[in-house]
Amino acid sequence: WYILNSVRIPNGAVIKDNGEPDFTQYVASMCSESKTYYFTSYENNQINSVTLTDEVLENTKEPTTYVVDTVQNVNKLV
Repeated sequence: WYILNSVRIPNGAVIKDNGEPDFTQYVASMCSESKTYYFTSYENNQINSVTLTDEVLENTKEPTTYVVDTVQNVNKLV
């Protein structure tokens, strides 16, 4: 993920012609062997994944929407 951070656009670093800020909304990668799509969103840097199993690929006829938590978890160690 660190290599992908080098091309992220921070919110407000680029302003579009209409005056709105441009920013990286998500970063993603995919493993072709496991058919797993990994992504992080602008709101939450925790890595999320969706595995495209044969069942999902064969039985899904319509686009699927997944809800992604925008609150990042903090793992308290002590």
